[in-house]
Amino acid sequence: QELKMNQQFTISGMHCPACKMLIEDVLGDVPDITAASVNEATQTLNIETASPLSSSEWLPTLTAHLKPFNYDLTVQ
Repeated sequence: QELKMNQQFTISGMHCPACKMLIEDVLGDVPDITAASVNEATQTLNIETASPLSSSEWLPTLTAHLKPFNYDLTVQ
Protein backbone atom coordinates (compact mmCIF):
# COMPACT_ATOMS: atom_id res chain seq x y z
CA GLN A 1 0.00 0.00 0.00
CA GLU A 2 1.37 3.38 -1.02
CA LEU A 3 1.98 5.99 1.66
CA LYS A 4 -0.06 9.17 1.20
CA MET A 5 0.45 12.23 3.36
CA ASN A 6 -1.42 15.53 3.04
CA GLN A 7 0.32 18.81 3.85
CA GLN A 8 -1.13 22.34 3.84
CA PHE A 9 0.64 25.66 3.38
CA THR A 10 -0.32 29.32 3.14
CA ILE A 11 0.85 30.81 -0.14
CA SER A 12 1.28 34.48 -0.98
CA GLY A 13 1.99 36.22 -4.24
CA MET A 14 -0.93 34.82 -6.25
CA HIS A 15 -2.83 37.36 -8.33
CA CYS A 16 -4.92 35.44 -10.85
CA PRO A 17 -6.18 32.03 -11.97
CA ALA A 18 -3.04 31.58 -14.08
CA CYS A 19 -1.00 31.67 -10.85
CA LYS A 20 -2.99 28.72 -9.52
CA MET A 21 -2.37 26.71 -12.68
CA LEU A 22 1.35 27.57 -12.73
CA ILE A 23 1.86 26.51 -9.10
CA GLU A 24 -0.01 23.24 -9.57
CA ASP A 25 1.92 22.53 -12.78
CA VAL A 26 5.35 23.30 -11.27
CA LEU A 27 4.73 21.21 -8.16
CA GLY A 28 3.27 18.36 -10.19
CA ASP A 29 6.79 17.72 -11.49
CA VAL A 30 8.37 17.46 -8.03
CA PRO A 31 9.33 13.90 -7.05
CA ASP A 32 7.11 12.36 -4.34
CA ILE A 33 4.34 14.94 -4.82
CA THR A 34 1.36 12.99 -6.13
CA ALA A 35 -1.07 15.93 -6.21
CA ALA A 36 -0.97 19.70 -5.70
CA SER A 37 -4.06 21.85 -5.26
CA VAL A 38 -4.28 25.62 -4.78
CA ASN A 39 -7.30 27.43 -3.35
CA GLU A 40 -7.20 31.04 -4.52
CA ALA A 41 -9.90 32.22 -2.12
CA THR A 42 -8.10 30.98 1.00
CA GLN A 43 -4.57 31.39 -0.41
CA THR A 44 -3.71 27.83 0.53
CA LEU A 45 -1.71 25.07 -1.10
CA ASN A 46 -2.43 21.42 -0.38
CA ILE A 47 -0.03 18.72 -1.46
CA GLU A 48 -0.42 14.98 -1.34
CA THR A 49 2.89 13.18 -1.07
CA ALA A 50 4.29 9.69 -1.16
CA SER A 51 6.81 10.72 1.49
CA PRO A 52 6.72 10.72 5.29
CA LEU A 53 8.27 14.22 5.44
CA SER A 54 6.49 16.83 7.56
CA SER A 55 5.28 20.19 6.27
CA SER A 56 8.34 21.87 7.76
CA GLU A 57 10.60 19.40 5.98
CA TRP A 58 8.81 20.00 2.66
CA LEU A 59 9.01 23.79 2.95
CA PRO A 60 12.59 24.23 1.56
CA THR A 61 11.86 22.05 -1.48
CA LEU A 62 8.59 23.81 -2.27
CA THR A 63 10.15 27.23 -1.74
CA ALA A 64 13.01 26.37 -4.10
CA HIS A 65 10.50 25.54 -6.84
CA LEU A 66 8.16 28.50 -6.28
CA LYS A 67 10.45 31.37 -5.20
CA PRO A 68 11.62 32.00 -8.81
CA PHE A 69 7.98 32.87 -9.58
CA ASN A 70 7.76 35.20 -6.52
CA TYR A 71 5.48 32.97 -4.43
CA ASP A 72 6.12 32.61 -0.72
CA LEU A 73 4.99 29.73 1.48
CA THR A 74 4.49 29.27 5.18
CA VAL A 75 3.50 26.16 7.09
CA GLN A 76 -0.07 26.25 8.40
